[in-house]
Amino acid sequence: MAKIGASFDDKTKLLMNESISIDENQLEDYVLVFINPFDVGSYTASKLNKKIPSKKVENKFLHLFHLSDDDPIIQEALISLRQLCQNSSTVLIKDLSKIIIDVIIQILQANLGLLVKPYLSGDKDQIFVLIKASDHNLKVQADFIDYKVQFNEEAAEVSKNPVLDFQKVLPYAPFEKFEGGRSKNKKISQKRDSEKLYRTYDSEGKPVSEGEFFRFNDRIRIVHSMLKSTMELGQLISLGILQAEFPLHSSPSLNELKRNWASFRKIFKAQPVEKIRHYFGEEVSLYFSWLGFYSKWLCIPSFFGTIIYIIIYATGGYDFHYPTVSICLISFSLLLSISSTFLEQLWLRKENTLAWEWGVTDLEDNDDQRPEFRGKPGIDEISGKRKKIFVPKGLEKYARFMGYWIILFFVGIVIAAITAIFMFRDKTKFAWGPTVAGIANAIQIKVLNYIYRIVARKMTDWENLETNRDYMDSLTFKLFCFQFVNSYASLFYIAFFKASSNHGCSNGDCLSELRLQLATIYLTNLFLNILELGIPLIRDKYRLLREERRAEANGKIMTKEEKEATREDYDAPLDDYMEVIISYGYVILFGVSFPIVPFLALILSLLEIRVDAWKLCNLTKRTFPSQAKSIGIWNNIIQIVSYIGASVNIGIVLFTANAFNIENVAHKWILFLVIEHGIFVFKLLIEDWIPDVPEVVQKGLAWSERIVSEKLYGKVADIKEIMEINSLNFRPVDEDKEVMVEDIIPMASK
Repeated sequence: MAKIGASFDDKTKLLMNESISIDENQLEDYVLVFINPFDVGSYTASKLNKKIPSKKVENKFLHLFHLSDDDPIIQEALISLRQLCQNSSTVLIKDLSKIIIDVIIQILQANLGLLVKPYLSGDKDQIFVLIKASDHNLKVQADFIDYKVQFNEEAAEVSKNPVLDFQKVLPYAPFEKFEGGRSKNKKISQKRDSEKLYRTYDSEGKPVSEGEFFRFNDRIRIVHSMLKSTMELGQLISLGILQAEFPLHSSPSLNELKRNWASFRKIFKAQPVEKIRHYFGEEVSLYFSWLGFYSKWLCIPSFFGTIIYIIIYATGGYDFHYPTVSICLISFSLLLSISSTFLEQLWLRKENTLAWEWGVTDLEDNDDQRPEFRGKPGIDEISGKRKKIFVPKGLEKYARFMGYWIILFFVGIVIAAITAIFMFRDKTKFAWGPTVAGIANAIQIKVLNYIYRIVARKMTDWENLETNRDYMDSLTFKLFCFQFVNSYASLFYIAFFKASSNHGCSNGDCLSELRLQLATIYLTNLFLNILELGIPLIRDKYRLLREERRAEANGKIMTKEEKEATREDYDAPLDDYMEVIISYGYVILFGVSFPIVPFLALILSLLEIRVDAWKLCNLTKRTFPSQAKSIGIWNNIIQIVSYIGASVNIGIVLFTANAFNIENVAHKWILFLVIEHGIFVFKLLIEDWIPDVPEVVQKGLAWSERIVSEKLYGKVADIKEIMEINSLNFRPVDEDKEVMVEDIIPMASK
């Protein structure tokens, strides 16, 4: 390890040394990838030769680290920085990077006690730093951040009695480190070692009687919290000094997931949700749990929709002179509207159950500032913490308002594109004209969604939202609003407006046009999604091949870490959720026009599970195992789509199909409002009838809270026992002041 007072040249020699005697097999907690400031190749020259005004260098440097200015490492670095700034009005990123990387490696070792192994990449343009924390330091950090781990069976006392339903999930509690024969907690210091309360695991993450307290995902989170406590990783990335930070894939666990999950051969097999959680974290697991739950729900409308589709064509097609067809359509419309409410409510119960089983029910939202958040350094008046303070100026005050106008502008583009497509469709004389128009519409949807996704991110960046949750919620709302219009506009037009337009529907049959348009869009999207899978695969292979050739030119072979660094990052599953919700919208909003659509959606969702799993296991870096207790804003979006779908489906039955052959428009509207409001009332009754949190979860949480209070904090539920433990006794009334019943009765008789 480099000593704090050593010269910079000595330390850089150590940095370049590729034969540091540390066991590589143990250095697997985390990887930091830095730009190599000593690289002279043209590939990184443009980045390294960027200039920063000298007067801003010191301030920028200090904001990269959460250490006091009098820390020896910071003091030494400031001396070097001031020497750089004295000689020039600007400082190159290259020179600043040398100092910053050196400081980081010292902090990792001296301040955080992490084992590190730095080495040069094969093409010498990057510095890889492999990190591992000792068990002792993991315990210290876990205790410091109140990291929650699970009690063992003995501590929870579930082995002594038959396990009740609410006891099937062992309590989760903050980790308390046991120090030299005494626990930090005075209440239990003389009774037992607090560390004996927690479960231990083997190297594969399976519970054992003697093992480690933290599974690999736990280690990643704890190490990452150590890094965040001392440095601004996001700022380092935006500055271009830190190029990547990620945990390494674990080959045995990853290979098992590839075999049993990320394989199309397992398309009809249940997902190993617990193994996904232990490898990728709760946020990713929740997405796949939701997707699996949605697929199961689709089996119901798929089954009935297919039967109705067969019945309709067995009776001669959509001939509404036959009451059977009308009854089938209105029944299927009601089925979609009501069953969607059961989907929402039963998912909320499932979601709360998973949160209980995973110990994240009381998970607090991360209110840390986003690295990209712009503001001036200051002190928060509420928390007293040092943070950036943002005071909007000029157009920044109206960023969100202007964003809505941009959404409207893109909606205008959608309307213009759809108008052009329908003009082509109406003017073409060929029989395949409607099909070509449908394919063009599907391509237009994909292209505009891609363009708007870029614009929406820029708009949300401009809003300068402080926390990651606020940012993601704002971005999600923008994307959903636009994609809702972009994806469904042509279908709404055919269903409700085309009949009264100049061109009208072919033979006055708008339902057939709607059915054809929906089928064409859906099948084209399915084909385009398969094509989309090849694009990231080609990019991944190209990047890997490029890096391998550069390494070979230097006579090197790429390491496992270098190969993984070439992969794309996995963002939060925003795009994945959006794709599924839009597919859900096709079913709920327009499914009644084409009852076989739920079956197509079921096939698509089953494929989506395996495609997304395959991408996670083969194309991306190992994602940070973020925790989550809910799918968040998506629950609200699902509910909104459900209520809109109830109205649209009834509208299609009554207005587009005219299933009841009612000619009077006023009568149609009256019937529509009666049925629609009846469905809304029924949906509200179902939501009220089905509680969001199952009773077993409520009991389990209450039981866990009691066990943790008793075992970890020495608190007990019995009042008398609490008073005895704390030597608390009420002082009795003096004998001369006591009042007896016998004294009261004579007074009452008078």
